[in-house]
Amino acid sequence: MPKISVIIPVYNAEKYLEECINSVVNQTIGFNHIQLILVNDGSKDNSKKIMDVMAKKYDNIEVLHLKESHKMAGFARNEGIELAKGEFMMFLDSDDFYHEKACELMCHIMEKENADIVTANYKCTEQNGIPWQKEMFDRNIYQTQELREPSEKFFYLYCPSACLKIFRTKMIKENGIKFLNGVPAEDAYFTSMALSKSEKIY
Repeated sequence: MPKISVIIPVYNAEKYLEECINSVVNQTIGFNHIQLILVNDGSKDNSKKIMDVMAKKYDNIEVLHLKESHKMAGFARNEGIELAKGEFMMFLDSDDFYHEKACELMCHIMEKENADIVTANYKCTEQNGIPWQKEMFDRNIYQTQELREPSEKFFYLYCPSACLKIFRTKMIKENGIKFLNGVPAEDAYFTSMALSKSEKIY
């Protein structure tokens, strides 16, 4: 069983997709510990070709081509959840990329703290791929901690994006937690439902 399932919904992402996939392949945890699930949501560009080439190169990349686009990422992400076999699951958008230690560090906290969810820091990136100098959360102010009581700080740190988090797969699947279909900000519903079912968050 893989340690982590990484789910990427893809729609017309040829400009960024290869860099996105390679950021998962090159994780320091070792790509052999990752199941990478690529869900093509009816792309009209070269995304399908890029996905198929990468899947032929690596046995642990699974590709699902949906016949038509569902416009928003929720449906594709839900299809990815069905295929997830890892102890933990993570999500990544096809125009984003992971820091090389993202999976290793987040998995380490999940195991060390026996958490259900770990949420992380991030940087915004220009369209040319150059990340901003400053991370969203100042490390001197927001240090690694258990998020215990609901508060303004808690909800700011928790942030609704699914792409900043790692989830315990068993918790997601046993509670039937899904993304909303066909609406924007589908992350907010998913992460809120996961929050309500989690016993420990870091």
